[in-house]
Amino acid sequence: MKVLQEKIEAVTKLSDLERSLTRSEDECGHMKDHCERLQEELQLLAEKYQDQLKAVQDLQIQLNVCGCLYYLNLE
Repeated sequence: MKVLQEKIEAVTKLSDLERSLTRSEDECGHMKDHCERLQEELQLLAEKYQDQLKAVQDLQIQLNVCGCLYYLNLE
């Protein structure tokens, strides 16, 4: 009787562990998907940042040219 009880407990524990493993694998899959989406979003943000940085640099060049022209007209 004791051996049977221990076997039942072992089978129950195994079943619990298998369910836990399945949940962990599912969660891992969700986390992987989430991570991939975040990486894509980060890439898009990095591209937008580079575009904005280029726009600022272009504006700085234009501002410098305008400043030079202004000073040339003053002379």
